[in-house]
This record gives sequence, structure tokens and C-alpha cells, in this order.
Amino acid sequence: MSSEKKKLLIDALSDMPKLSKRSLCGVAAVMNALDVEEQNVFNMRLNDIREFRNKYPSKLNPAGSSWLAKVLRDNSYPITDKVINLHIRGICSCR
Repeated sequence: MSSEKKKLLIDALSDMPKLSKRSLCGVAAVMNALDVEEQNVFNMRLNDIREFRNKYPSKLNPAGSSWLAKVLRDNSYPITDKVINLHIRGICSCR
């Protein structure tokens, strides 16, 4: 590889895209819209779901992320169970 091509590659790899403000995790966006008391209950439910998954990885949790997403949507917080699952697994933009 010529030194000019190598420099172009290094420059291209060095110019990594940044996360935009629109990349805020959906769970964090909901959390920011809640008051302190609601945040505490929301965090407890997230922790309950996380603990259930850790304890019973192959069982379906009736009060899992689908239930939580439905409760939030029913109360005018647009979120999906997929977004909640990504957050619980630690692979959202919060990390």
C-alpha cells in the first residue's frame, strides 16, 4: 500500500461519527419526562425485569418488557419493548 493510500485510510478511520442528540436511549427519554416518584417506580420495574431474566433466563415474564412498554404507551410515553430490552441488556446509548 502506498503511503498516500495509507494516510487516506488512517484519516478516514480517524474521522469517526459522533452520536447525535437524537440517539438518546428511549428509556432515558422516558425517565427524563417522569417526576422523581415515577422514576423510582420505573427503576424498580426495570430492576425487577432484569432480575427475573437473570434468575429465569428461559421463562417468559408476564410483567416483562412487553407489559412495561404497554403501560408506558397507555400513559402517553411512546416506547417499545425492544427499546426496553436493549436498555436492560446494557446495549443502548446510555452506556
